Amino acid sequence: MRRDRWKAAPRPPAKASSKTTGEGIKETAKGVGNTVVEGAKTTGDRMKEAGRAAEPEAKSAWEHVKDGARSFGYSVKNFFTSLGR
Repeated sequence: MRRDRWKAAPRPPAKASSKTTGEGIKETAKGVGNTVVEGAKTTGDRMKEAGRAAEPEAKSAWEHVKDGARSFGYSVKNFFTSLGR
């Protein structure tokens, strides 16, 4: 009778247990993959938005350079014109 008292609890077959574990790992990997994909999409969208936000500033900077060059040209012209007076 003492032997029955220390008898181990029945275990599920190893094959069924490993199959369940394998499926759990597979589902976890799919979830992680989907998270990475969605994160990349969000990052891409944010990069596009940042590019669009910077675009008007770049045009504005070009306008400033162009205006500065035009102003410099007028200054040089006026300097040489004043020498001839």
